[in-house]
Formats: sequence, structure tokens, C-alpha cells
Amino acid sequence: MRWEPNQDFSALSAIALSIDRYATVLAIVAALIGCAYIATRRAPSRVDWSYRKQLNRCIVLCGASATALSLCVATEVVLTGVGLSGTRWCTATVVPVLSLWVEIAAVIGFVLSIRTTIRRTQLAGSLLRD
Repeated sequence: MRWEPNQDFSALSAIALSIDRYATVLAIVAALIGCAYIATRRAPSRVDWSYRKQLNRCIVLCGASATALSLCVATEVVLTGVGLSGTRWCTATVVPVLSLWVEIAAVIGFVLSIRTTIRRTQLAGSLLRD
């Protein structure tokens, strides 16, 4: 089943689609750069400040990717809301709503993973100070 956006929201849909495209590209590029950056670094035999700086750069790139993904999900919520506006709820409308919930859960998992990495990096940094 295909939903056509309500004509009242056509301008909003056009803006949200362009934001979604650019945010998706930014998320993919930031994630690929982060992966390539950390993959080109050698694991040190001893954790020191320079390695911690390298990890922080990777965390910043992952954070940029997570922010862009969050923006993607937010715009997709708007686009799905526009697409579903004016339609009656039936079993066919459950699929896009469930899809959004899966996307939201994945982004939350990604953000929590980055938060855990930041906390572990801070813990390792505190051990270096001693």
C-alpha cells in the first residue's frame, strides 16, 4: 500500500526528504571515516595519552554519525506522520510504525554504545593519571 502525502504538507515533505538524505549521507560518511581511522591505528603495547587522543577522535566521529542518525530518524517520523495523515488505521499502517520503532531502538542502542565507550575511555584516562 502506498500513501501519498497530504497536499497541505507537500512543502514540509520536500524539506524533510532533503534533510533526511543529507543526514543519511553524513551518518554513513562519518561512520566510514571513523572505522577507517581506527582501523589504521595500531594498538599500543601500553595505553598512553596519544592513544587516548586517537580514541577520542574516533568517538567524536561516531558521535557525529549518531547525531546524524538521530536526525534521520526524527525526519522519518515526520515523513511517516505526513504519509499516514488522513489515512484510517488498519493492519497496513502497522508496518511503517513498527519500522520506526525498530529504527529508534537501533539509534538508542548506538548512542548507548558510544556513551559506554566514552565512560570506559574516561576510566582508562583516570588510571593514566595515577
